[in-house]
Amino acid sequence: MVEIGLGLSSEIYVGLRMESFLKAITNLAGRVGQWLQTDTAVYVYSWLAIAAVLFVSLWLAIHLIRKVREFNIKALVWQPPGQNPRAKKSIEKRILKLGDIASARFNQIARHTLGLVFVGIVIPGALLGLIAAEQHWFLPGGVALTLEGVPINSSDLSNFDLLMFVADQSFRGSLSDTFEVFGFALTQVQNNPNNWVFSAFVLFYRFLSGVVFLAVLFVIFRIALAALEAKNNIQLWKKELEELSASEQPVTTS
Repeated sequence: MVEIGLGLSSEIYVGLRMESFLKAITNLAGRVGQWLQTDTAVYVYSWLAIAAVLFVSLWLAIHLIRKVREFNIKALVWQPPGQNPRAKKSIEKRILKLGDIASARFNQIARHTLGLVFVGIVIPGALLGLIAAEQHWFLPGGVALTLEGVPINSSDLSNFDLLMFVADQSFRGSLSDTFEVFGFALTQVQNNPNNWVFSAFVLFYRFLSGVVFLAVLFVIFRIALAALEAKNNIQLWKKELEELSASEQPVTTS
């Protein structure tokens, strides 16, 4: 009887402990659920989303910069293995093949370049504009922008003003000190230097725009050289085709 009583007591004790544990878990889950719906949680989500999009954008930009840097003159000039063709039809096929391959590879590098501009300038610029437009949410207690040196809320600006601000920052990063030297600006809306967080984001965006701009200039220069080389190569084959056609024409005698 004593053993049965002890067994029942143990089962009751374990049951009570389990019930207490489940209640604690339920209470904790309820508190976490309530916190996840607070403004603080939504604020954290917002910045995490900004960071995630920016991280993916930077990763893609680095990947495309590597793709762009790999482009060289040989990319547009196809050099097949084996001996050069001698027959007329073979040369004609070679000329068509050279043109098709050059066009396909040009379209490929053009897509990479446009993609680089999109993920390296457009997407980060959109994030910069979003933070500027919603500065009361992302940067509470501070003013991110100034108009002619006077702090101003984004609610007092139009979407076009914000778009010009982002474009102005992009050009300032791409063209280095050109805007400052000549006193040129797309808009009088600028970042508030007293807002360190937003100003740091602007500085980073300018730097990123400059890197992307240099990469685009690099690939344009490479494309120009490669296109010239491809054109000269095709012209040589066309010249050889003309000479071959002329040699096959019958010689008329009077």
